[in-house]
Amino acid sequence: MLRYLLWIPAVVYALSYLYLAWYHRQINIITTIIHEGGVYTFIDTVFYASHCLGHIPVHTTVALFLTGSYWCLTDKSWLPEDQLLQNRYLVLMVLLFLVATTIVSIQIFGVDDTRDYICQRKQSLVVMGNGGSWNLHLPSTMMLFVFVPPYTYLIKRSCRRRASFNPSGLVYIGLGGVLLLGMTLYLNPHPVAILNDIWSSPRYLGHSVRELLTFPLTYFPIPLYFFLKQEPMSKDLQSDQRVIFVFWMFSLMFLIGVAYQAAAVLAVGIGETAQTPPFAKDGKLSILYLLSSHYFEHFLDTVYFSLCCLLLYRCGCPAGSDAP
Repeated sequence: MLRYLLWIPAVVYALSYLYLAWYHRQINIITTIIHEGGVYTFIDTVFYASHCLGHIPVHTTVALFLTGSYWCLTDKSWLPEDQLLQNRYLVLMVLLFLVATTIVSIQIFGVDDTRDYICQRKQSLVVMGNGGSWNLHLPSTMMLFVFVPPYTYLIKRSCRRRASFNPSGLVYIGLGGVLLLGMTLYLNPHPVAILNDIWSSPRYLGHSVRELLTFPLTYFPIPLYFFLKQEPMSKDLQSDQRVIFVFWMFSLMFLIGVAYQAAAVLAVGIGETAQTPPFAKDGKLSILYLLSSHYFEHFLDTVYFSLCCLLLYRCGCPAGSDAP
């Protein structure tokens, strides 16, 4: 199963491209406008650098959740002693990525767009709003807090890796929780009112559902592949009872939350919560189109997320241990 993990995002991207090509009736869509805002071409969408920079706080938070969940389910005693990569190389790669993304953002999307996304003043091509990308992703980020542990558990089991409780991973999960709370309070003078508005808004909830159909298919498989690649297979897959309890509790919470979000969106219609570009057939974009273009919109984000997870993984390893 592990060798197929990287095929998940690869297949998702391939099928998404094919669907977009079919929708626009052309094989080469590199210069075709595919973004739901009706402005950016396929290549613009893939390298939507300003958008990526605005999502750094969200993806750092989720990276803490994923890496923390992995360590919570993993006994570190199996780690070998020889290092393959040093932490400083990953730090350098993250810094180079951020510098390069900033340069591309300023050159292609402009200083104002870059600043507005970074300062959390912009949510999309046409929507300005206090809290920016952070507020737009609040429902999905909160949902991922309960989704990531069960997801990580299922992937480990599918790849025949033993899941045993390790409290050291709680440090990362706790840091993610602190970042989630801290950013929300910092950006919103009246957080209770904002949360009430967000969790009752079909636009926010519709975007959340789309994020929840993006992370497990394009983000999570990549770092988990490198995590699990280093971990030996186990014949004993019996799990700790504490792990089983958390799995079912978090799974139930996630299913209830997703059901609520989906019901809120379906009540008003999916087309009413999305942008309507000139190329939309019958004035609305389909669910498949919204998802397909969305995967490419987050391509750069996936690169940052994977690097961030690998860095956190390395920092969580005992001194002198091997790591991806």
